[in-house]
Amino acid sequence: MISKTLISGAFTTIYVFTAELFPSEMRSAVISLTNSSGKIVGLFTPFIAYLAIYRQYLPLLIFGILPTIAGPLLLLLPETRGEPLPQTLRDVKRMKRQSNLLDKRRDT
Repeated sequence: MISKTLISGAFTTIYVFTAELFPSEMRSAVISLTNSSGKIVGLFTPFIAYLAIYRQYLPLLIFGILPTIAGPLLLLLPETRGEPLPQTLRDVKRMKRQSNLLDKRRDT
């Protein structure tokens, strides 16, 4: 139940976080793309249960390992709290440059 709750929480934040990562001019297209890719992957998930024919633990292993890997990868996403959202692709490039400069300063 804990895993199911965390998955539901992550699913609801995907839309908000995706909208914050991309500039306004491409935000709707990116949200549509992520929504469509999620639906396509969702079509295949029931068939994972059939892998139990080969090994009984295989479906549980897949559904356990993938979220365990995805969770820490979320920590690599940039923090957007308190920052203005990018409105154009130029804003995204500027934010990327500033982020790279900050990373270089921290390393020295």
